[in-house]
Amino acid sequence: VSASAPRAVAHTDRGVVRRRLIAASILVAACASAGPPPGGPEDRTPPRLVRVTPDTNAVNVRERNATFYFDEQINDRGTGEADLTNFFLVSPSDGTPRVSWHRSRIEVRPRHGFRGNTAYTITLLPGLSDLRNNRMKEGATLTFSTGSTIPALRIKGYAFDWVAERPAPEALIEAVTTDSIVYLAQADSVGSFSVGPLPPGTYLMRGTIDQNHNRQQDRTEAFDTVRVVAPQTGPLELLMAPRDT
Repeated sequence: VSASAPRAVAHTDRGVVRRRLIAASILVAACASAGPPPGGPEDRTPPRLVRVTPDTNAVNVRERNATFYFDEQINDRGTGEADLTNFFLVSPSDGTPRVSWHRSRIEVRPRHGFRGNTAYTITLLPGLSDLRNNRMKEGATLTFSTGSTIPALRIKGYAFDWVAERPAPEALIEAVTTDSIVYLAQADSVGSFSVGPLPPGTYLMRGTIDQNHNRQQDRTEAFDTVRVVAPQTGPLELLMAPRDT
């Protein structure tokens, strides 16, 4: 009897340990199921612009780039209309701007660099997204000058789709000087636009329903042109319709 007693005690100890392990496993499983899923809650917040350089309304700017800083990494994998370049307008324009991606920082400059003694407007359009495809619903505008002053003039108005008899949201707006300098803007969601700052002078105003977002007037796209002397006397109406070119 004395020889078999240790074996019974050992068997009893193993049973106690087994029951404790099972109870601990149940407790751990219960705690795990009560918490949030791995990685935390899903991010549904779009990127937020936290600052820009140079400061808006700055003069005598010498930076090579305008830089937009965000609170998280921006998605740089878009193609076509979602390409990063399509979210920035540089005015006056010398072609497709140069846009450089640096995770949560984007640098923008004109195709051939900033000219001296020139006031620039760089517009960030709505639509940039983060890595989870959360898109910004609002844009931002940065105005500064490489010279000592910023002109006060702007040409303002409304863009209309003449055929559809309604405003033309996101219409491409161009103000072209007599020496072919092109200032750019985009109409907002109700067709309202403002181009500038501009020096006084005569401008050929052109509005285009830019269906393919290539920032030029293609043969099949509705457009309108009006010659304006700045400063203007009242809001301009651009009535865009298909025309036989």
